[in-house]
Amino acid sequence: VSLHHAIDVGFLHGRATPTALVLADPRQTWPGRSDRRQPPPDTRWNPSTCEVGALVLSPLPRTGALLWRRQGLPSNSTALLPLPLPLGGALVVSDNALVWLDQVHSHGVALNGEARCEATPLVDGPPSLTL
Repeated sequence: VSLHHAIDVGFLHGRATPTALVLADPRQTWPGRSDRRQPPPDTRWNPSTCEVGALVLSPLPRTGALLWRRQGLPSNSTALLPLPLPLGGALVVSDNALVWLDQVHSHGVALNGEARCEATPLVDGPPSLTL
């Protein structure tokens, strides 16, 4: 399991085994230096460098297995908020976007014109959730 340079950690709700979510930025970018990284000549610059990985933790023999991974999250992601059931999954918070993701889906919504997000945009809005 290789999730380098963790930004935030949380645990998924409603799982039989402990499942940790890790928000990481393996390239260690930040908005002030993002223009210094030169992309390959045939591609355009991609500000989406963060990723989230779900790790199933096993007490014996003290190991963890990567359950799923979502890459291409905004490089300015700052927080990971695990959401309770029935919605489940997690909310990734960045300066310019909110991204909800789980094992199968990832949906994002831009908060302003500076958002560059690789997630699928919301179409019908999120499911209703009563707290």
